[in-house]
Amino acid sequence: MRINRFKGALLAALTIILLTAPATSFLYFTQASAESTSSNIIVILHTNDFHGHLTPEGNVGGSAYIASIVDNERKQYPGRVLLLDAGDIIDGDPVGDLFYGRSVIEVMNAMGYDAMTVGNHDLGRYGGNYTYGVFPIENDYLMDLKAAANFPMLAANVLINGSRPFQSYIIKEIGGIKIGIIGATVYFPPPAGVTISDYINAVRQCVNQTTSMLFDNASTKSEIRQT
Repeated sequence: MRINRFKGALLAALTIILLTAPATSFLYFTQASAESTSSNIIVILHTNDFHGHLTPEGNVGGSAYIASIVDNERKQYPGRVLLLDAGDIIDGDPVGDLFYGRSVIEVMNAMGYDAMTVGNHDLGRYGGNYTYGVFPIENDYLMDLKAAANFPMLAANVLINGSRPFQSYIIKEIGGIKIGIIGATVYFPPPAGVTISDYINAVRQCVNQTTSMLFDNASTKSEIRQT
């Protein structure tokens, strides 16, 4: 697991795409060219591939360590911090797995996450000959986690039993700045009942929808780029 950070000057609007993928994630953002000061910064913190590791491995990582970073940023930039996760919050450590992910969600609630996307390990056992994953989708563990979360789970390209249980995106406002947050899941051999559609097309549709809402009255349109 890791935590990445981006600090950018305020602009008219911002689009973030949380894209889950095995052992990695991408954070897209728009960035103004104006010089940043402490009074005009939005801080975006994101984690991914947490895999239930609530406690440190030796003296590395753990939720308490991450929470201390988050708290420090919130004290430094009150009301201007977004905390996001790019998926795979479960499947990897007994502390998270023995409680079917509920312990991870409760810690994320306490840390004040704003949104997450759904990862491949969050969706249940792989299809084919893979044996990863501890949550058979038919037991609806993920739906229980969704109900327990104080933040939205996003997945623009995931269907479960033919229905779309997750929001594709949300729009938040920080300091008068509208921020679109889109979630998508990279294709993997899905478990029974789960459909993973092309994430590029799904994200493009969401970008078109959010852009029209974000930039209706915006005076600045910066290029979306990847880091």
